[in-house]
Amino acid sequence: MKKFTSIMLLGALLCGCGQDNDDVVNPNNKVKGRVIYALFQNDGTKTYLDESLSPHWHAGDEISFFDADTYNSKYIFAGETGDESGEFNAVTTGSGTAVATTYGVYPYSVISLSTAGVLTVGLPIIQAYGVNSFGRGANTMVAVGKDATDDKLFFKNACGYLVIKLYNPEGVSVKSILLEGNAGEKIAGEATITATYNDAPSVAMEDDATTYITMDCGAGVEIGTTADDATEFWFVLPEMTFNGGITITATDIEGNFFKRTTTKAVSVVRNEVQPMKALSAEFVIPKPANTELWYTNGSTTTNTYIDTTDFDAKVKSHVYDSDRECWVITFDGDVTSIAPYAFRYGSDLTSITLPDCVTSIGKYAFQQCSNLASITLPNSVTSIGMYAFASCSKLASIIIPESVTSIGQNAFNLCTKLTEVYCKGTTPPTGGNMMFNNNHSKRTIFVPTESVDDYKTATYWKNYAKSIVEFDY
Repeated sequence: MKKFTSIMLLGALLCGCGQDNDDVVNPNNKVKGRVIYALFQNDGTKTYLDESLSPHWHAGDEISFFDADTYNSKYIFAGETGDESGEFNAVTTGSGTAVATTYGVYPYSVISLSTAGVLTVGLPIIQAYGVNSFGRGANTMVAVGKDATDDKLFFKNACGYLVIKLYNPEGVSVKSILLEGNAGEKIAGEATITATYNDAPSVAMEDDATTYITMDCGAGVEIGTTADDATEFWFVLPEMTFNGGITITATDIEGNFFKRTTTKAVSVVRNEVQPMKALSAEFVIPKPANTELWYTNGSTTTNTYIDTTDFDAKVKSHVYDSDRECWVITFDGDVTSIAPYAFRYGSDLTSITLPDCVTSIGKYAFQQCSNLASITLPNSVTSIGMYAFASCSKLASIIIPESVTSIGQNAFNLCTKLTEVYCKGTTPPTGGNMMFNNNHSKRTIFVPTESVDDYKTATYWKNYAKSIVEFDY
């Protein structure tokens, strides 16, 4: 682990790099708030790090300041991003109960402070990604003076750092990462920080704190392709131990996810960096639980009507999930079949994802779903009923898993934009009359290389012999 010490602040707040205390010039106080000259000691407390782990400020960094006359005043850094020192100017002066000593808190927020030196703060639940560092505003720091007139403050880290390292040979771009403790540890949100002069601050999480942190990677961060150049994601956490290990769930810019769970205890120590072993992140398409169906219909307020009478489980709920950005139908048991007529005439339906336990799709299940452009069939499906996808006029491609043994008549008839059909089974499924009639004029049926002749001569399949080509799965 790498150990950090503290930041010294002078005037009200100091932060710079590698300068002795004697080099600091005391600023003149102003009527409406002090001008704070800030520099870091070369000791690790910072708002972000450069490649050599040197601390720097961001332009516009904001802090909270408390003294005998002002309460929760906002000060803003007047320098440029990358500066190691510079002035902080008062933006607003707060009011409240006078305190017995001076305090500084980074980043600025609405903070309550008791006379006993206990600050109530919010540790960020969403932390921004930073290149080889934590993101702006993630690293909570506090400073305490000797008394209400003390102009010399030492700023100290309140938390420690857990570094997750990810790589992928294909060069995936990560959109976000969710971090959770497996034992339900509270790691962000409402917290109290006890801070006294010359002592290290201590953090205690409140009852309504959260058990997760999300790292926001903006438009996406392309990760390294090997373990040696794995990309680092720095999480700022209170001092604690994840007794049951941790779970991370990373999402890429395509909506696919990578999930990894550790079982060994992981400890985070204040002011120290705990790096984790680099992980090969293999992203997969998200799938619903066995008791769920996911779909989209272009609306977040109006769901699509479904006929639930013949499902093999009863519907418990049918709600829009803003996290998954889709409608979720939850059943009281596993859904092994899509009922006949279930989504028939669902013209607003645009996509649907079925759970892995589905083995059959009933007749007319998605007939005339004219806006259905995407459907994910699980690898356990064995049968597709007649007219199941007939007249799905926006369906452009379909992958038929090798588990499918039968396709009913007219199953994909009048799918006028269907251009690509991928049949993964080496044995042709039992076909049905007109199952691929009236597709796009350039529709191609891709089958395993060794099975081309079998498909071209099988009953009903031979009607599409000119469209059947080999594909090396």
